[in-house]
Amino acid sequence: MFDVKAIERIRIVSLDIHLISTITEAVEVYSKEGTYKGESQNYVAWVRQGETKVIGRGEGESTPVPSGSFSIIEIGAGETVALYVTVRTSTFIYSNGDYEGAGKVLPITPLIPTEN
Repeated sequence: MFDVKAIERIRIVSLDIHLISTITEAVEVYSKEGTYKGESQNYVAWVRQGETKVIGRGEGESTPVPSGSFSIIEIGAGETVALYVTVRTSTFIYSNGDYEGAGKVLPITPLIPTEN
């Protein structure tokens, strides 16, 4: 779980994740408005955005969760949305460059600006 605080309005349409495995894995994406803090066990707070299967690229390589695998997640400027990305095995690592660990607020740059 991690929080995404948008500096400007963004749309999350795909993600890259790190998997230790190189086999097919089931990936699920959940989101909720606001922070994940205090909500990790509150299952009704989380909205399932989608599920897909990916082939892990192994340790040190990012594995894409492609566009269309989950609902587009829109975040307004200044808003915070929590994301929970999970696989059904223990081969998943949260990472964004120098940042690792569940629960970190990761600096995410908007790659796909929304239309006004």
